[in-house]
Amino acid sequence: MAAEKVTPTALTYATVINALVHLKQGPEASDLFRQAKLEFEERASEREILYGSMVSAYVRLGLDAEAKRLWSEMIEEGLRPSSGALTELVVAYKRTSDFRGLVLLWEYSDVHEIYPSIEKFADVSAAYQELGFPTPSSLRDVFDSRMSSLKLSNKDKEGKAYLLSLSLEFLRTTGELSKAWEEWGSYYSSTTFDASHYTPELISQFIHLCIASNDFEAAMNLLDMLKMIKVRPASEITTAIVLLYQSMDRPRDALSSLKKYLGFGVSLIPTNVLGVLIRCHVQNPNSLQISDLLEEIQKHPSRTQASLLEEVLYLQLSSGKTQNSRPVLDVLSKLGYNSEVEVLVAMHCLLATEEEDTASILKEIRSNPQNARLLEAKANSVLSSLASSGLPVQSTRLYLAMKN
Repeated sequence: MAAEKVTPTALTYATVINALVHLKQGPEASDLFRQAKLEFEERASEREILYGSMVSAYVRLGLDAEAKRLWSEMIEEGLRPSSGALTELVVAYKRTSDFRGLVLLWEYSDVHEIYPSIEKFADVSAAYQELGFPTPSSLRDVFDSRMSSLKLSNKDKEGKAYLLSLSLEFLRTTGELSKAWEEWGSYYSSTTFDASHYTPELISQFIHLCIASNDFEAAMNLLDMLKMIKVRPASEITTAIVLLYQSMDRPRDALSSLKKYLGFGVSLIPTNVLGVLIRCHVQNPNSLQISDLLEEIQKHPSRTQASLLEEVLYLQLSSGKTQNSRPVLDVLSKLGYNSEVEVLVAMHCLLATEEEDTASILKEIRSNPQNARLLEAKANSVLSSLASSGLPVQSTRLYLAMKN
C-alpha cells in the first residue's frame, strides 16, 4: 500500500490486527495498534474502530486484564464502543468471574443503548444473581424484544431450537425454572426427536436446566435418547455432560458417558472434545481425574499428544492451579521438550516453587534469543491471566522471578 501511496484506514489496521491475532502474534498486534492510534489521534470514529478491534484481540488472546484496561481507556476518551466489542468484553468478565464488572458493563450498555449479542444476556443475568441482585427489568425487556424479533426470522427447525436454547439459559439464570420447564414441555410435545429439532446447544441447555432443578433422571433419559440421533460432539454438550456427572458425584463416569452417548465407542476422542475436557479439568480439578484425561490423550499420535499436553500445562499455569502438573510434566518428558514446552516447564517450576534451580533454568533458556523472546511473551500472557483471576501471590512470584 505504501508503494502505491494508498493511506490505510482504521478498518485496514483492524483487519491486519485480526489477522495477527489469528496467527497468535499478540505483541505484533499490540505494536500495530499503538502505531495506528498515533495516526488517528484527532479522529474519534477511526479510533473507535481501532480500540474495538484491539479489545476483541486481547480477549481472543486470553489477555482479559489488557482488554479491561483498554476498555477503561476507551471510555475515558469518550469513545463509543461497538456491540461486538461489548460482546467480547462479556467473555473477558465472565472468564475472570468479575461479576461486578459485568454489572457495570450492562449499566453502561443500557444508558448508551449499545448491547452485546443476545447470547451473552444470560451471562449478565447470572452476574446479578451471583451478587445477590435481581435481574434488572431493563435486561429482561431488551432480551424479550430481541427474542420477538428473532422469532420472526427463525421459523425453521434449527432456528426454533436455537431460540429455545437461548430462552432456557436466560430463564435458568433468572431462577425461573418452572417457566423454563413449561417452555421445554411445550416444545418437546410438539416436535419429533431428531437432530434438526435437538441441536447441541439445546441439549446442553436442557442438561443445565436438569442440574439446576436436581432432576438428574430427566437428564439421563435425554442422554439415552441421544443414541437414537446423530448429534455432533460439540463443546456445549461435552461441558454439560461433565458437569452433570460431577453434580451426581460420579466424575469418573463422565468420559465413558461421552463415548457412549456421542458415538466414540472405543475409538479416539476427537482433539476438539479433548480440548473442552482439558478446560473442564483445569477449571475444576475434581470434575475429571487427570489420570483418565492423560490416558485418553496418550492414545493420540505423539505430535498431537504434545500439543494437547502443552495446552493442559499452559491453562494450569494461567489459572494458578499447578497441583496436577506433575503427571503432565512426566508424560511430556517422555515425548521430549520443544522450545515452547521448555518455557512452560520453567514457569511451572517458578510458580510451584519446586526444588529445581530456577535461576539456572532461566539462564539456559535466555541463552537462546528466540527462546528468550518466547519466554517473555508466554510469561506476560500467564501474568495477565493470573492477575485477572485474582491470584496476586502467584503473579508476584512469577514477576519477581522474571525480573531477576
